Amino acid sequence: MRQFYSQEKKDSVRNLYKSGLSLRQVILKEKVNYITAFKWCKDILRTKSEAHKGKKPKNFEKFQEASKNYKYTAEDRKKMSEAQKRIGTIPPSRKGAIPWNFQDITPIHERIRKSADYKKWRWDIFVRDDFTCQICGTRGGRIRANHIKRFALYPALRLVPTNGIIICERCDIALVFHHEEEWESYFNFNLMIRGLQTKNE
Repeated sequence: MRQFYSQEKKDSVRNLYKSGLSLRQVILKEKVNYITAFKWCKDILRTKSEAHKGKKPKNFEKFQEASKNYKYTAEDRKKMSEAQKRIGTIPPSRKGAIPWNFQDITPIHERIRKSADYKKWRWDIFVRDDFTCQICGTRGGRIRANHIKRFALYPALRLVPTNGIIICERCDIALVFHHEEEWESYFNFNLMIRGLQTKNE
């Protein structure tokens, strides 16, 4: 049911908010609807920073003085250091230094796959096979430049054009994945028929 408030209630809410109380405190004190109070005070609403500007918590000076004189024990410092490492924070003393968890190891296969030569090899295979899966004949969609002889086992053939062929994601997952050796002869025959590979290769 809709509630109606008097002009006195509106003035009271606005005056309380102007006095420094938060909107939530005003609502609880005056027992008015949040949306109504917001509409009444929206022209004088303070930002969060303005609302707390200049305000200090109770006993602020006392805590400030106590923190200046407090000496951290070795156990406290150890716990703080462990917490910083756990959340990945770099302490001010190590700003610009090598992070504690840094490992200067980029796997070789990752470096090759991100290289310009590999990207060119992949694009050349796409263009050569006309973006068409050489198993099901689907053109476009989710296609992959697949190595005929496995990338991990034959490092010398990773960037050889005749060692690549286009297959779609569906055929790769359903048929080729973990059965690469069984498909080698089919892919080589496919390239040979199209004149892209000789018998000796």
